[in-house]
Amino acid sequence: MHLAYRLYASGQQVILVSVGALMAGVIFEYKRLAQKWSTVWATAAGSLLVSFLVFLPIKSEQSYQLEQHLAWWPYAFLFFFILAAIAFHAHNVTPKLTEGLSLLQSLAVVYWVMDYGWLTSTSPVIKILLLIGLFFSAYSFWHAFSYCSLSSSHRLVLSLWSSLVMALFAVDNVYSLYQQSLQNTVDLTKATYFALHYFLLGVSSMYMVQNLFLLTGFLPGKTTFFNAQYSLEVQLLKQTHIQRYSDRQVPILYSLFCLLFAGTAFGLNYHFQLLPRNSMIGIVFVSFPCLLALMEYAFEQTTATPPTNSHLPFNP
Repeated sequence: MHLAYRLYASGQQVILVSVGALMAGVIFEYKRLAQKWSTVWATAAGSLLVSFLVFLPIKSEQSYQLEQHLAWWPYAFLFFFILAAIAFHAHNVTPKLTEGLSLLQSLAVVYWVMDYGWLTSTSPVIKILLLIGLFFSAYSFWHAFSYCSLSSSHRLVLSLWSSLVMALFAVDNVYSLYQQSLQNTVDLTKATYFALHYFLLGVSSMYMVQNLFLLTGFLPGKTTFFNAQYSLEVQLLKQTHIQRYSDRQVPILYSLFCLLFAGTAFGLNYHFQLLPRNSMIGIVFVSFPCLLALMEYAFEQTTATPPTNSHLPFNP
């Protein structure tokens, strides 16, 4: 309680609001994965104990400043909480990917690039990156709107593309939130928007961190610089990517519905600028699987025998 009071008295209310929304998002999603509140509280208690390490003095710190360490403390707690959640529920945090989810992510990338205005960029580097992104987006579109067999190589490429997209959005989310602040704002609408943005980031944070791990795992370490151990680790990581991607075909009707829903949402937001790009992408990622689940539930309730291919291909 004393530490919380010192944090409040130090004028760091903005940190309390932003981190509070982040924590709410992380806990909300972790409860969905862990299912039991007892598991959530146990993980939180362990992460809280470890987070007190942040109060240890740093060698480069000339004079110990408690307020600075207090500002780091909530982020340290979140960091350890997310790591623990990934460690204890790695299978759930690495969900099954599908052609539908790859299509949804590719549509989000197209909107993201357009909203940044990079389509008219004259930079050679950006043009090369756009061509690479266009290739992988077209690759995911082709799979979503065809019944091409999902071989191991296809699933590996699509899984890597999914990890790259989510890692890209993670970096952009953190960067955009770093530039923004709730400090000194009295606008309730603006404060609500920021809280929603942080909450959505918290919900997706575990998946973003896991996708970063799935990408950085291909980088050689100091003791495994392209040796036999590195080759073995890469092979295991490839198998993880392949196994997490479903080999079930997504009905083209679902892909068309995804294109209509996400395309409309992104198009309207691009034209009217109702919400910042990151918030709209997060809302579409969360809302579309829920909408699809409701549609499938309604369809099953109105039919005596559910269709044999009924499944949710867009689950996040």
